Amino acid sequence: MARSAGVIAKAFPRSSRWNAAPGMSSNGGMRQPTPRPGRFAALLLTASIGLVAVPATADSWMPYGPRREVDPTGRWSVVLKEGKQGVAADFTFAEAPSGTSPVTAIPSGAPFQANAPEVTVRQGDAILATGTLESAPLEVRVSSRGLGFAAMEEYGGVGGGVSFAWVGRDGSVRHQKRMRDLFSAEEIKSFRHTVSSVWWFRGAWIDEDARETIVVGNG
Repeated sequence: MARSAGVIAKAFPRSSRWNAAPGMSSNGGMRQPTPRPGRFAALLLTASIGLVAVPATADSWMPYGPRREVDPTGRWSVVLKEGKQGVAADFTFAEAPSGTSPVTAIPSGAPFQANAPEVTVRQGDAILATGTLESAPLEVRVSSRGLGFAAMEEYGGVGGGVSFAWVGRDGSVRHQKRMRDLFSAEEIKSFRHTVSSVWWFRGAWIDEDARETIVVGNG
């Protein structure tokens, strides 16, 4: 574990980061894997930054509506829809042809509104992969280099399902971690608990150069 500027850094898979294995280098006191195409190390940062705004203790959730998430450039997208098992989600990862207009995101609430757009892969875009996530994600971040996307926390039950999963551009699901894999029992007790969830998640982004997904939680 490394500390810097009041931030506690945890990583998974732990064996990839903390072991002094071949192909690893030192960076500011933290060991980091040498970047390789298609390989991501996931870094969890837990800082004393206060609690994220969350629902009241008696929380409630709308149905998991279909949604389309896009990367910052609008070239890569993932469409998510509720799976047959209820808590799962089916995904379709796609790429827009070079030179076309950016793909736009469609939030989860849009399909329930009047004149709602159809949530699907945009016509003309290439489907790269399809599959199913064990937990329908609350948050998604899409790589702007087309390497895949990060799916975080279970919609309707934060802390109760898969807290992190990386989906490669081929549809393979890797680095699945649950909350108990990321935090100690004492840390979990310190988070805000509601009827449905344990609220630890605050934000996330993908560091494309470092090939890492940074996930920020409540301290």
